[in-house]
Amino acid sequence: MNIPVDPQGNTQWGEPLSKPGDRVTFRACLDCIVVLSACPQDILPVNGRECVPTSLEYVLNAH
Repeated sequence: MNIPVDPQGNTQWGEPLSKPGDRVTFRACLDCIVVLSACPQDILPVNGRECVPTSLEYVLNAH
């Protein structure tokens, strides 16, 4: 999703900026619960104009 927030706190609905192969890494400093959810938005371009299923992979590394 791409919902930018300007300095005044206003939001806009934009097309995604990510591309296949992009990734995000999070590091938890405390015990936590992580929840993943698929956004069903298919009216606005916020999830891309194609509105096709995409894959999501996640890796949990416990140290």
